[in-house]
Amino acid sequence: MTVVDFEATVRSAFERALTYLSYRHRTEQEVRRNLEKRNFSVEVIDAVLVKLQDYRFVDDSRYTDDYIQIKGQGQLKGRRRIRDELLKKGIERELVESGLTAYHQENELNNALKIAQRYVREKRTLPYGQIRGKLSTKLIGKGYDWEIIEKVMLSLDQDEEIQSFLSEASDQVYEKALIIGQKAKTRYEKKSTSYELRMKVFAYLKQQGYDNDLIQKVLAALEVG
Repeated sequence: MTVVDFEATVRSAFERALTYLSYRHRTEQEVRRNLEKRNFSVEVIDAVLVKLQDYRFVDDSRYTDDYIQIKGQGQLKGRRRIRDELLKKGIERELVESGLTAYHQENELNNALKIAQRYVREKRTLPYGQIRGKLSTKLIGKGYDWEIIEKVMLSLDQDEEIQSFLSEASDQVYEKALIIGQKAKTRYEKKSTSYELRMKVFAYLKQQGYDNDLIQKVLAALEVG
């Protein structure tokens, strides 16, 4: 390839890259992969990336900072999830870890608490044990580590406002448990002794996340055992 041809190819690739970048901010690796798919050579891609970086159209450091701000404060994602996403986008690990220092653990915990408080209010008619289990799964999916999740659960247990809110919904929780308990009783009573039926209904309600006191109340209401 002559110098003239090379420069013409670089211009073409540069225009392609600008079009790709016009939709949203991209990482260096994303631009590289996009141009590779269009069969531009490594030398051409390298030249294009130098130009893009000179114009600051591609800036992995700024991209990392912006991404952490948006995903952390905007979408309430945990550090682990953000780290994994940035690494998949081709950001160097050292740059990722440096950027994450601005996402302090205190901020991460506050974000996890926001998710938890909202979730408890939405799922207030579920047994508290089930709420905790589902919430843990949700927080793991959002990228929070167990250390943060344990602090969130402890905070919920000690939050008087949350516990008062759940207490107000206790009648709805009981009514729902009663319905579930009746279904379990109907399912098992024909082939079970009185003792077996009690244990089966108890185990079924326990699997649903109900606490022992509520289960005993349901068993008494259903006259099981």
